Amino acid sequence: MGAVPDAVYGIFSCDRLPLQEILAIEIAAKTHGCREVTTLDDYRQITLKRVKDLFNTAFDIDTEWKYNFSSKVPLSIKNIQDINKILFFEYLLENKPNDNYIFLFDDLAIENLFINVIEGKQLLAKKVLPTMKAFGRIARTVLRVLLNNTEQTPSKVVFYSLSAGAPQANVDTYFGSLRDKISDRATSSTVYLASGNNFRLSHGGSQIPIEAFASFFDVVKAFTETISECLSRKNVNRISQTSNLNHNIIEYLKVSELKTGEFFMLQFCKRAYDRMLEKLRPKTLVHPFENRSWEKLLMLSARSHQVSNCVGYQHSSLTSRHLAFQIDDNESTEIYFPDSIITVGDVTADYLKSVSPIYQDKLIVGGSLRRVDVASERSLPDISLLIAISSSFSEALRLLVLLNDCRDSIDVPVIIRSHPTIPIKELFDSFNWPNNISLSEGKTLTADLLSVSLIAYSSSTVSLEGMLYGRLPVFIDIGDVPDGDPVLGECTVKYTVNKKNSLADIINEYKLLDSRIRNEKSDLAISYASNYLQKVDGSKLEKIIDKIIE
Repeated sequence: MGAVPDAVYGIFSCDRLPLQEILAIEIAAKTHGCREVTTLDDYRQITLKRVKDLFNTAFDIDTEWKYNFSSKVPLSIKNIQDINKILFFEYLLENKPNDNYIFLFDDLAIENLFINVIEGKQLLAKKVLPTMKAFGRIARTVLRVLLNNTEQTPSKVVFYSLSAGAPQANVDTYFGSLRDKISDRATSSTVYLASGNNFRLSHGGSQIPIEAFASFFDVVKAFTETISECLSRKNVNRISQTSNLNHNIIEYLKVSELKTGEFFMLQFCKRAYDRMLEKLRPKTLVHPFENRSWEKLLMLSARSHQVSNCVGYQHSSLTSRHLAFQIDDNESTEIYFPDSIITVGDVTADYLKSVSPIYQDKLIVGGSLRRVDVASERSLPDISLLIAISSSFSEALRLLVLLNDCRDSIDVPVIIRSHPTIPIKELFDSFNWPNNISLSEGKTLTADLLSVSLIAYSSSTVSLEGMLYGRLPVFIDIGDVPDGDPVLGECTVKYTVNKKNSLADIINEYKLLDSRIRNEKSDLAISYASNYLQKVDGSKLEKIIDKIIE
């Protein structure tokens, strides 16, 4: 970097690079005045426009929902932030060709994609073969079909769910204990697709794996269609007029889903949905609503089997990152959409109405079925901060680098808490932290929330959980496109860390508040979060059940 001072640089595949190498790059960049691409003023505006254009192109060429990425779900794309950088670098190279740029890669597929962007070449659609990971998913599906087949009786109401492994009895990931609460009024079943490597899953009675409805022939058909798609590929531009850039990225995403078995799973589920609805013959179908490709296939199957009441449950927080909820006019085909959508509260209902008119007559404010009651003791402690990490190692790195840059200006206790699936101890230990900054280890989330007065985050729903305890949210904008802030709409107590306001500035501003104002802000935080994730009391529960059992 010393040879090209004042360059714009981008680190790709951050999760794969050695930690010490990444930190050395960050130090060298700062020393030589280089700027990381996501910190540029026009990065978000330009990139967001290009991301939406990319997804619109994907929608145009995949009207049968064969791929997951077509439904505009950035969170389902492993390298979405790398793709964002490629989209923006193409803009820079086109509009500022004389500037200096540095690109660092540790992923050959991403590197080749980027090289084709620079050279303006169109990638040809080449034949591909599924990887061992895909064959593992296919083998798992075969074994589940063979080992879990059982007799099923019709149900008036079917809940379709996703599960991390075999689900807990009577407590669903999305619907909590709702199925049990309607059992006195209607026959009901929960059908689920489980992740993980278990072959024998709990089945019979009211919880049934989706594989229990399918036949070996369904697996063969899905596999045959996958191989056919792998071997007889067509260039995107033969189907749709699109730029070389969008063409190349869509080819990259297609290849990724074909190789990993995502394509196969959608083809299998499409057939399994038909089998499920043939056997259970429900009047009502309830599913977690995120507007993904698998949901559209489920809705299509429900329409063909005359399911009269399709209910989507908007089950969690929403962010600008959830592009799938933003329905353009050309996408608002009713056949792929539930008849009604139950939301967790008013905040998400208002947000959905603001992004598309299709929601206007479909929304019912129900409440959060999995909301956990907060501790009654929630008095504010002395000034202190929790930084919550939730989405990736890359997010953790950027948050810790930001904290490290201003640590000398922060004299209050700071706790770093990471998601269980993102171990960051090695990363945390790579910095020389002062005594007031620590890593949360072996403590519950509730304990951490009760010990602080401010919750800093870039994408974590811990912000909302903290607000239920009266903790004030501090959104740290780390340049993600779209951003992952779940605190939507008007929230007068939210602070934002960006180029104008550092984390130290926010803490110092909070220090100046007297106890009365702090308590008032704390009450407002509780009010906002309680309206966002509304508690399901008796009347709300009846409202939800009445919508399901019409």
